[in-house]
Amino acid sequence: MNIERHFIKTLSLQIRIVSVLIVLILSRAIFPQPVMATNEVLSAQLGLPVESRNSGFHQYDLTYRMDLPWHSSDRVFTDLRFTGGMLADDYDRGMVFSVGPTLGINMRKTRMVFLIGSSVTALGVSRFETRNLGGKLQFTSHVGVGVHITDHVGMMLGVQHMSNASLHKPNPGLNMFSIRLCRLL
Repeated sequence: MNIERHFIKTLSLQIRIVSVLIVLILSRAIFPQPVMATNEVLSAQLGLPVESRNSGFHQYDLTYRMDLPWHSSDRVFTDLRFTGGMLADDYDRGMVFSVGPTLGINMRKTRMVFLIGSSVTALGVSRFETRNLGGKLQFTSHVGVGVHITDHVGMMLGVQHMSNASLHKPNPGLNMFSIRLCRLL
């Protein structure tokens, strides 16, 4: 049984690391010539739980996004996101910080954008009244779809999964729906 648990922990951590590496490798393969980018975005997010076992949890955060230098057009892009905010349940709250890359595709004709990314996340509090998230070091994976309302303002809907990749016990994970308002700086 111990060998199985160790294998699952190792596999979970490897999947997280590989997902970050895939985003970076794909962005480098798609964009072999570095091009300096100038897009910077500030956004605000509200996250609500997907599952009833996490009812009461919510997340508020601000994200600063800057383009990474690998892109060949405005259609496909990579960026680095720095996020800070609050994660709370009905009784407790704590700070949440994350940093990680994102791969995005702009669909200019429909003014839509699709995103997928992963980040390393640090929690100020990992033990809440209703749930023990198992440790302050977490990993967050996210996917989303957004629409450009104007040339400088957008709105996104997404889903994110945060867990400690079995580095700590327990590892319940936390799945959230998110809505994000974005402003191009």
